Amino acid sequence: MLFHAAYSRMLFIKEEDSAMIIDNLQRLKWGFFFIMIGLRIEGFDVFPDILGHIFFAISLSNLRQSSNYFGKAFIFNLPLIFISIFTIYQDPAQQDVSNLNLLGVLILIASFILNLMTVYNLFMGMKELEEGYGNTELASESERMWKNYLLLEIAMILSFLIIFVPVFGFLYIIGVLIAAIAVLIGIIKFLRRCIDSINPAA
Repeated sequence: MLFHAAYSRMLFIKEEDSAMIIDNLQRLKWGFFFIMIGLRIEGFDVFPDILGHIFFAISLSNLRQSSNYFGKAFIFNLPLIFISIFTIYQDPAQQDVSNLNLLGVLILIASFILNLMTVYNLFMGMKELEEGYGNTELASESERMWKNYLLLEIAMILSFLIIFVPVFGFLYIIGVLIAAIAVLIGIIKFLRRCIDSINPAA
């Protein structure tokens, strides 16, 4: 009787933890959506990065108990919340990288590094999380998602140089935009599969 009560309690805790994890994986999907989709109208970011980083902060804070990687991602993400405040509006005439001063360039580099460190640790946390649930296939896919994201970020950095090449620069930018959408869809599908693996009824 005592054993049965203890076992039932353990099952309840596991279900409670799974529900918490699922809620936070849902938030991560929105986080990626806001940080990867860029659309400006009259200088205003329609999908502001700050919302994405806030979604990340909430999720990563709650997931820290599942993996130390989530804790590291949480720390790297915090400065990005502050930095992204200044990207909500940008003067259309000053959006060209060539117009940035030294401080602007340093902030851009810092943001790039912090973003990579956040996403790297996030996906490594996802890998550990899925390994804990015995989902080796999704654990391996987490590494692939990170590599896809890294390659996309490198391609976006290169676009600042290639954009000045006539014709090819324009085609390159279009290619990067298509790749960004494809990577985002891949990440959202991956997180959806992770949710389903934790709770098939989700």
